Amino acid sequence: MGIFDIFKRNRGHPAEKTGAASTLQIRAVTKPDGSPWCPIGYTPLSDVPEIKAGMRKIAELMSVMPLHLMRNTPNGNVRENNELSKKLDVNPCKRLTRPQWIYKIVMDMLVKGNSYGIPIYRERILANIIPVTMGGVIVPDGLGDYTVTINGIDYDPDEILHFVYNADPDNPWNGRGLAPELRTVINALKQASVTSQTIMENPMPAVVIRVDNLLEDLSTPEGRKELSDRYIKSVDAGTPWMISAANFEVQQIKPLSLNDLAIKDDIEINKKTAAAILGVPPFVLGTGDFDKDAFNNFVSSRLQPIAVLIEQELTRKLLYSPDLFFKFSNRQLYSYTMEERLKFSTALMDRGVLSGNEVRIEFDMEPVEGLDERKVLENYIPVSMSGNQNKLNGGGE
Repeated sequence: MGIFDIFKRNRGHPAEKTGAASTLQIRAVTKPDGSPWCPIGYTPLSDVPEIKAGMRKIAELMSVMPLHLMRNTPNGNVRENNELSKKLDVNPCKRLTRPQWIYKIVMDMLVKGNSYGIPIYRERILANIIPVTMGGVIVPDGLGDYTVTINGIDYDPDEILHFVYNADPDNPWNGRGLAPELRTVINALKQASVTSQTIMENPMPAVVIRVDNLLEDLSTPEGRKELSDRYIKSVDAGTPWMISAANFEVQQIKPLSLNDLAIKDDIEINKKTAAAILGVPPFVLGTGDFDKDAFNNFVSSRLQPIAVLIEQELTRKLLYSPDLFFKFSNRQLYSYTMEERLKFSTALMDRGVLSGNEVRIEFDMEPVEGLDERKVLENYIPVSMSGNQNKLNGGGE
């Protein structure tokens, strides 16, 4: 049974009913053994500002990567432009654009480890991919396979899109997200934040005044306020205090600061640890300066593996033709200066790899007539005439 036929049965999809929500709700809130998924006091990854900043950066960059439909040919991979490629790259979901849809998928993968989508077909044509809110209930069958329960309905894995991240070694079809690795860091960042907020909201006084022979006045809040108003409080800002030397002694103290408590250093270390686990450069979490090389490495070593996970799930579940596949383009994500881009484009044009119009498109310029032909050096002759160069026919240099 093909994936085009599995939705002909009455599966009870809410999106097929008038006025229904565009996303499916997950019913189960407990593990199969009845224990809660999240213990009391658990802080979700998405509620920690530093962690949320890193995950949001990953999801945002992934969401703006164009999704292309490619065809494998004897001369290499070429891009297909048809209704299917437009559907996936522009509006895969009826209520969401492709950036919104990919953003949700990536955030679900990072936070919960699993993200789901249900394809809907109209006469064998892909009409919609319903996003499922957060996770589902994965039930292994003990024979190396599993089913997913969504909204009380059991689905075979071939019936849905299932994007898995950080798979469980014992159940590789079940993603764990980044929670296991980040749990200790989250607790440390949360405690440091609470301590810092407490010190800032309730600062210790910098001056202590010792008072002799006035015990009765100091025994009540009213008496202490009266002494303060009488001897310490000044009418004009900056006016020196005038107090009795016989009864008062003023001492200046230095309360413990965040630096003295090493909270600042601890926060920075934990941010760097969280950045390493998330796979983002430290400056994304607010520590350190921007580093172009670190950012470019982040694009190729962190975003690309997530892109491959999504590409292959879409390819194996939505495409029948063996020479078609989906591919994200991350070229525009790399951080290069205008001068570097110009040198790179010019070098490719000089070698006949790019035409003049392709270089213009790289810099958001409209193509012009006469620049579609690729040329190589020696007076920029056409590629088809490169064999007629003088140096190749016994001529001078």
